[in-house]
Amino acid sequence: MLYRDNNTIYNAKSMGDLTLMLYQTSRARQPNQTLESWMLGYSDRAEALLGITIDCHTPDRFAEHLVTLGLLNPLH
Repeated sequence: MLYRDNNTIYNAKSMGDLTLMLYQTSRARQPNQTLESWMLGYSDRAEALLGITIDCHTPDRFAEHLVTLGLLNPLH
């Protein structure tokens, strides 16, 4: 399925794949940063900047929550 955030379109087979794609293309990712710490950092930034909380317990839930919150938009 296709998803869009700002100017990037992602073609992901699953929510976990979508999270991995976001992690791999993130400009906020630090060298040697794990996926888990990146998700936590993303969640912390979203809470500080937007006042929202993102579930980052699993990569699947992380992407699902981004879609639910409207931060990622499915393209049909």
